[in-house]
Amino acid sequence: LNDYMLYLRPSKDEIFEISKLMLNKLEKRLSKLDISITFDNSAVEYISKAGFDPVYGARPLRRAIQSYLEDKLAEEILDGINPTRMELLALKDREKLAVKGHSLLKQKRDALIKEFFDILDRVKGARENAEKNLSEAYEALTEAQITMGDLAVQKAALSVKESVKVDISSRSIMGVNVPIADMEMESRTLVDRGYGLSDTSIQLDEAAKKFETALRYIIELGEIEKTIYLLADEIEATKRRVNSLEHIMIPRFQATIKSINMKLEEMERENFVRMKMIRSTIEKNEAEALAKAQLKAAQSE
Repeated sequence: LNDYMLYLRPSKDEIFEISKLMLNKLEKRLSKLDISITFDNSAVEYISKAGFDPVYGARPLRRAIQSYLEDKLAEEILDGINPTRMELLALKDREKLAVKGHSLLKQKRDALIKEFFDILDRVKGARENAEKNLSEAYEALTEAQITMGDLAVQKAALSVKESVKVDISSRSIMGVNVPIADMEMESRTLVDRGYGLSDTSIQLDEAAKKFETALRYIIELGEIEKTIYLLADEIEATKRRVNSLEHIMIPRFQATIKSINMKLEEMERENFVRMKMIRSTIEKNEAEALAKAQLKAAQSE
């Protein structure tokens, strides 16, 4: 390993562009629900400021969008429901679907966490093997540089041919595509490496062997760590969905169903009282009409 990759915190302009991309994804999700919404630059700017953190960078943006937009939209959608029996039946179906989805997501979350910790146990061993072989390889390389000189080592290194072929495929873990690194690396002898034997030392041969071994562990470690990162992101997203259903959506469905039931019962009581008053009025009018008819008949006699 000759280079280091530095992580630089995103600037405000970059946070603005990230917010814009995330809001565009939200627009597409809502369009599938026949909900049309657009976000202008002022809305993007507000979300980018609310979700920016000087330490964590753009990571809190997801939570800001959920708090300021998704939760509010869910409340407006539920508040706009008409208190009718058809809406009540539809809402009960949505509640059943939400409860079932919550149960499935909890099972998915638990399975992902189990898989995560199973893979996590492999990281320590792979990292220790890679660090051990790299340390021994650099020690042997340093000894070779002392014995042969830097220029001779660089010359020998330039004559070495590439012998590693890595095929990256993927497999699915509970819907998460994780990488599989299939490495083809030939076991090479001193002659196969490409440099001459007369002007090199045994320390260089030992360093080359150690680097080849370390490379296997590095590729394995990269596969494991990438899998862990992907699983961790999916676990976090699944936990947010579970919490949203458990603490926000399902209670709101239940509260709305209860509210509609109360309104329907109140409407039924009002209709009952109204019908009773109408019936009483009709009976009173009929009695008055009958009394007038009888009185008229008596007077005519």
